[in-house]
Amino acid sequence: ISLAECTNILCIFVSSLLEKMKVFLFSWLAVLVYVTIPITALPFNIELDGPCNSYSREKKNEGYYECVYNDPLGIPTIGVGFNLKKSGAKGEIESVGANYYDILNRIKCLNNSQIETLFNKDMKTAVSCASSWLDNWSSLSVSPQSAVADMAFNMGCATLHKFIKMRSAIFKKDFQEAAVEMRKSLWCEQVGDRCSRDVDCMLN
Repeated sequence: ISLAECTNILCIFVSSLLEKMKVFLFSWLAVLVYVTIPITALPFNIELDGPCNSYSREKKNEGYYECVYNDPLGIPTIGVGFNLKKSGAKGEIESVGANYYDILNRIKCLNNSQIETLFNKDMKTAVSCASSWLDNWSSLSVSPQSAVADMAFNMGCATLHKFIKMRSAIFKKDFQEAAVEMRKSLWCEQVGDRCSRDVDCMLN
């Protein structure tokens, strides 16, 4: 009923009251949406800095190189595992104030600040990959989160997604089984001690 349709005082009172109630309800709905969306839309922390994916740990895992070197697969790499041949590498190198071709051709090197900036961006990508892959990411403690983040950082998102049984075990919070799946993988054979450290994080 609208105020325009009312013909008596009671009708006008009821209609006015209903209008005020609508305003009240819509105001509270707006507050609930404002409070809820930031919490539910970002269920993971892309700034994760756990025992197995911290800058210091990844320097131990990947090594630390101010100048270009070739990794075991012959890929030109710099800093803390930064792949100079990956998509977008040129733009990322230039975003830290370096000339991509000077770096690639070993004419110049990077400083620590540049290396750490590149690492942080790569790790955010890895954490985003890991957290979106695991449905129960937000319920996990930092240690197993960091183990999966390191795996994503090391092998890439596409390869991590092949660890289906590990993912299932983590979803059930059966970390012993997740560790078994990690240990028996080809990746674990290839990276050796790094795998052992990630297994320790998965179990703690």
